[in-house]
Amino acid sequence: MMLFKLILSYIFVLIIIYFCNNKIMDLLGNNQALIKFIELTLPLTIPALLYFFQVNKDKQERLEKEKQKEEKYEMDEKDKFEKSLPFFYIKNEIIFARNPQNSPILNVKIQIANIRNDFMTLGELNTSGAIHSENSFSIGGLVDGDEINLEHLLGNNNIFGGIRWFVLSAITVTNDIVYFVYLPCIKTGWHFYRKTVYQKSLIVKYIGDDDYCELAKSLINHVSVYGEELSYKESILNDAIKCLDQDDLKGACVQLIVLVREVKALPKSEVLFVLHNVYLMLHQLDSVEKIRPDYFRGNLSAKCDFTEKYKNLLGNVEQGFMMREYLQDILILISEDRKVSLDFWLRNLEVFVRDHSRIFNARALRGDLERTIPPLAGGVK
Repeated sequence: MMLFKLILSYIFVLIIIYFCNNKIMDLLGNNQALIKFIELTLPLTIPALLYFFQVNKDKQERLEKEKQKEEKYEMDEKDKFEKSLPFFYIKNEIIFARNPQNSPILNVKIQIANIRNDFMTLGELNTSGAIHSENSFSIGGLVDGDEINLEHLLGNNNIFGGIRWFVLSAITVTNDIVYFVYLPCIKTGWHFYRKTVYQKSLIVKYIGDDDYCELAKSLINHVSVYGEELSYKESILNDAIKCLDQDDLKGACVQLIVLVREVKALPKSEVLFVLHNVYLMLHQLDSVEKIRPDYFRGNLSAKCDFTEKYKNLLGNVEQGFMMREYLQDILILISEDRKVSLDFWLRNLEVFVRDHSRIFNARALRGDLERTIPPLAGGVK
């Protein structure tokens, strides 16, 4: 197209020269040297244009071929790399591991989300919900052909109930991170790997349909971001279980308060479940020593009806009764989605249970703890 335009322009110039020759000669002022130069160079214009056009065309075609060659090489390398990655599949509740490289699959972990223990609290609190727990299991290393029996894994950890989803993560011997996301409700799985491009981490699919692919990616991002929170939650619950095993009942109760106070990603339903059961546990404790007023009021710095109420009540009512009402009001605020400052408000409750109370009914308190901790830690006792 460009060549056609150039030739057309050249013909147009020749026509002008032919019909306007005398006027052009007058404009040039009979400058014979310039006229001679034009006569010699004008016939060479088209060959020169054709030459430069062809050179430019050859250069563009060469660059395009090199680009295509590079893209093909990158696609071949990507395909070769993805075919070398391990993959997993599920049959009859068993996860099978396959690795084309026949090398170990390292640091295998499974994070499972399951629904357990719907709960309902009637009366003044009138709250209900379900404990949507996530459990992380470290499997260790696998080799090609190894199996993970999901039913046994869950049963050995006292987890009973339907699985919402799970994400299996692993590291290859070449230090690549791979993920297998599985949704039992639609019996579909996806495989992804993580790569870094321009210092930005990307999740790339290498096996799986496009349907629900974004959902699977979001679960991987959730696992990556929530991993530290989940690990912290597990450590707190492990401390609670140790306290329970060592008959430190107040220590176990305190760990439940710490769980709600410090694990910010805890779902509302679990917050209500834990704090309601702590409220029941407070009925098995007696107050033995007054909380320091300056400490108590210092944790009620935000001005609202709740903080003003308990600043005034402190010292004017029996402390054990006040702390039960204190927690009950917090539960009502949470259930109504009102603004709460759990990090500070629950410190008063934590200090009361740990330092200013004594157990008067250990059997009932242990029963409350055993009904609360195992569901949160991964199973039903």
